[in-house]
Amino acid sequence: MNSSLSIDRDLLKKTISEQQSNKHQNRLYPFWPNDSDQFKRLSLIWKISSDYDLKQTWAIRHEYKYYFALNTITNITIGQQIRRFFGLNRQNLAWFSTITPSLAFSTILGTAIHFAFITSPIIDKPNDNHYKYLIRSTFTQLTTSVIYPIVFITGSSLYFAAKYLTQPIPDDFGIRPESRKYVWDKFLKQLFLKHRRSWSIFAIINVIAASTLTIMESEQTKQLFRNEQRKYLETQIEQ
Repeated sequence: MNSSLSIDRDLLKKTISEQQSNKHQNRLYPFWPNDSDQFKRLSLIWKISSDYDLKQTWAIRHEYKYYFALNTITNITIGQQIRRFFGLNRQNLAWFSTITPSLAFSTILGTAIHFAFITSPIIDKPNDNHYKYLIRSTFTQLTTSVIYPIVFITGSSLYFAAKYLTQPIPDDFGIRPESRKYVWDKFLKQLFLKHRRSWSIFAIINVIAASTLTIMESEQTKQLFRNEQRKYLETQIEQ
């Protein structure tokens, strides 16, 4: 009981502290987006950045397009490799059921995660050290663009290969102990060995792209903040 009350008090103190910090920041930087809604803050930062040259703000304004394109290319390429291994490409079997869910997760949810947990915090605290968001960005991109497609498309392709008899896969899909080793040695292990080089290359490309975009977004946001601050101070002096 006492521990529960203690946790509630600590949570209340933390909430009040965060609210006071946000109010202080709003008063200190009235020129910077401070709306409580994340999407409104993002829209405002896009609007502000559109007044500047594209070379200065390309990562802020178009970052999500690069993630979307990279996720799409990686998902389809990896998906086609897996489907070909399981014989599903011969008659284009179950393309929608294997590729589309993975593609939707990577492009939509992956972009949303970047907005919520990487872009938004960088906008909220443009002067902070954004190193932790670099790690978060690379991990998110690697998971949504490479790891998830490999796991999901492999699992779904295994199922449809057994359903359409494109490969000699047991009816239990390797769940039972007696068929597990067969499915692993004959299919899963061979699949990973065959494509380990190309998948490693995709992983490296995605990590480099995510880290570069996050670094550029961080630097451009800091510079944009300084420019807006200077403009605001000049306006105040003139008044």
